[in-house]
Amino acid sequence: PVTLPAHTTLLTGLLPHQHGVRTNGLFALGPELPTLAERLSGAGYRSGAFVSAAVLDRSYGLARGFEHYDDAVDTDPGGSHFARRTGARTVDAALAWLAAQPAEAPVLLWVHLFDAHLPLAPPEPFASRHADPYQAAIAHLDAQTSRLLEAVGARRGAPLVAITADHGEGNGD
Repeated sequence: PVTLPAHTTLLTGLLPHQHGVRTNGLFALGPELPTLAERLSGAGYRSGAFVSAAVLDRSYGLARGFEHYDDAVDTDPGGSHFARRTGARTVDAALAWLAAQPAEAPVLLWVHLFDAHLPLAPPEPFASRHADPYQAAIAHLDAQTSRLLEAVGARRGAPLVAITADHGEGNGD
């Protein structure tokens, strides 16, 4: 249940002991293992990735195969958490890229959202609507996911959409 190994598994179909990425920040995917993006790009797909946290920076090997890999996150001035950007900003970037793709082109679009990680800072109106900041962050992410699904659904053809989480928060449990 760690971000980088979990996403490496999602993009390679291999378990951590097979792909070698066992925790955040200490390992990178080696060039010998093919990724989903490499396979689909080789089959003619346009491919874009938009990540919201430095833990998925291109230096860890997951950018391979993506025509566009957007890992532009803000800095973490306190240094106690991963540098990140809001889900709204990540989705804005993904939607702009998607709109620029030919309507008939098959597309692989990977969007990673990180707002439900500490420190929680859900935006309005979600912060006011939910007493629990975690629930507010989840509601904000639901709204961002809806924006993505609307844009994907407006493209030609029947999209294949996979939504997953790499891990949950224990929240003291």
